[in-house]
Amino acid sequence: MSEPANPPVVAAPASLAQCLWTFALLGPVFGYVTVITMMTVVTADSADDFLRFPVGLAMGALIGIPFAIFMGLVPAILIAIVYWALRAKAELRPVSAVALSAVAAFFVCAVAIVVMDGQLAGLRDASSWLMMVVPGVVATLLCAAVVERKG
Repeated sequence: MSEPANPPVVAAPASLAQCLWTFALLGPVFGYVTVITMMTVVTADSADDFLRFPVGLAMGALIGIPFAIFMGLVPAILIAIVYWALRAKAELRPVSAVALSAVAAFFVCAVAIVVMDGQLAGLRDASSWLMMVVPGVVATLLCAAVVERKG
């Protein structure tokens, strides 16, 4: 009779401090790059517009990154806590924790739309979803990958 299969070893989850620092610092930056990329793709009329993307990204970073950190800090911290809790306390595997954190990012960003707009009508605006939810989910996925890579 063969021995029972051992479950694969999963790396220990990152500490709460590591999750908070990674999500709080890198999350808004990843979100900013996502927004700039989406704006370039949507508004590009020719191939020359894509060639100007790096220059626009660098020039906009002087104002855009501090603004992104200001706008994204609270949602990033909330999502970092959710990710850490799912990964460390619920002992979920990295893929499950990342997937559930992306869902949490979706809801946190939707709440941010309502809070910033002051009413539920902001949820009907497609540009609000593109400017808040999509960058939030992308940033969550990238930050979770960074945390898992470091851990």
